[in-house]
Amino acid sequence: MPRAFYVLLTAVLLQNYLFYNQSAGLNVMAFSLLVLGLVYVRKTDSFRHPTIQLSVLGLLLSGGSASLYGGSTAVLLYFASLFLLVGYSSVPRLSPYVSAFNGMLSSVGLASFEAGSQWFASSNSKPTHRQLIRQFRILLLPFLITIVFYGLYYWANPDFSLFENSYTLDTNYVLLTILGFIWLPALLFPYSAQLFTKADLNLSNTVTRIRSRYSGHLLGLKWEYRQGVAMLGMLNLLLLVFLGFESSMLNKGRHAITASELSQSVHDSVNVLILSILLAISLVLFYFRKNLNFFPKNRLLVQLAYTWIVLNLLLLGITTYTNTLYIQNYGLTYKRIGVYLWLFLTGCGLLSTLYKIHSKKSNAFLFRVNSWLCYFVLILLTAVPWVEVITQYNLTKARTRDVSYLFQLMPYNLPQLQAYTTTHSELKDTFIHQTQAFQNRYRKRPQTWQSWNYADWKINQYIETHPFSK
Repeated sequence: MPRAFYVLLTAVLLQNYLFYNQSAGLNVMAFSLLVLGLVYVRKTDSFRHPTIQLSVLGLLLSGGSASLYGGSTAVLLYFASLFLLVGYSSVPRLSPYVSAFNGMLSSVGLASFEAGSQWFASSNSKPTHRQLIRQFRILLLPFLITIVFYGLYYWANPDFSLFENSYTLDTNYVLLTILGFIWLPALLFPYSAQLFTKADLNLSNTVTRIRSRYSGHLLGLKWEYRQGVAMLGMLNLLLLVFLGFESSMLNKGRHAITASELSQSVHDSVNVLILSILLAISLVLFYFRKNLNFFPKNRLLVQLAYTWIVLNLLLLGITTYTNTLYIQNYGLTYKRIGVYLWLFLTGCGLLSTLYKIHSKKSNAFLFRVNSWLCYFVLILLTAVPWVEVITQYNLTKARTRDVSYLFQLMPYNLPQLQAYTTTHSELKDTFIHQTQAFQNRYRKRPQTWQSWNYADWKINQYIETHPFSK
């Protein structure tokens, strides 16, 4: 336990060095290496398990994005990656969401409480108690002599003060230290909620046949099969008619003349898609949760489920096309990119549901796979310079230019907007004001390696080498 305490103390001091009065930058990536070192100290063979390897990859990718761009989204995903790694360092075979939940519980103080309990328990034993007394007696006399000599030196020169000038600790430093002692023990003494952990470990990725008979007509397997066939058949027919109606309306979206028409069309399609996909997946999860996977004559039900998923994929394609029309006419925005993200994840969910039926996988498998997929897709998206992409598309390809929106995205599209304002003099004053505001914020930031990030450095270098005059 003393060794673990010294490791924890060192980790807290390093955390303070990296983040005290600093903003997100290279310190995030450096802290990732510290976190991995603590996990390795706790258990040297931790990185052999695939789930821990995936969580380490997510931590490094999200940390890299935070170091490059320093954005709030990347930092938020970085904290999620920390929770995930903490949870998996305790129990590697959990689902991602359960592991992240355990990591969050560990980080809010439960791990530090457990570590403190172990420390006090070990301190009550006779060998540890005697060792502490012996170390105290060894250090007591040198400490007192040092204090005496410090008093003599201070008497000789009152300007020599170690406490008033050089090592004054402010409230932020104290709070950061306390925070470190609360959450960093999670990497050395991770906590797991036994109720959720045991329940998740008991869920298999593959459906197994239950060798038992149902009692009663309503609970019979044949009755459930017939009900599923009737329900999926009706829903397939209804969705097929709806798809035909939507297809006939595509020309209207292609020739729409106002943003409100296309906006309403996209919003309605997305809302319908959300409800439809949730219903589709819920029905599949219900009917293929147990023995219907092994029912000898379930071929028709499986075919109807496949058809239901394929028709939902077609609905997804129509919504994607409508959103594309909207973007072609009125430009790219973060919300419209978010629609694409939702459509992509929805398609992945439908395909994974198709695989679940074909391979007789369990519902737990579906949730686990899609959790990992969402996690890594979000991390990869944070590594894309979306401000530059949005500005480039809207200035070169969009039929309608919302320049005011592009100015809201500054400063990371500054080079593109500077080229644009050379031919639009009415925007020069706004451009200069936004540029100066960024420079003022940049100069107020700590000019240290911990707070350095590539995006801000790149824009500042561009401003210094490309002066803009009225």
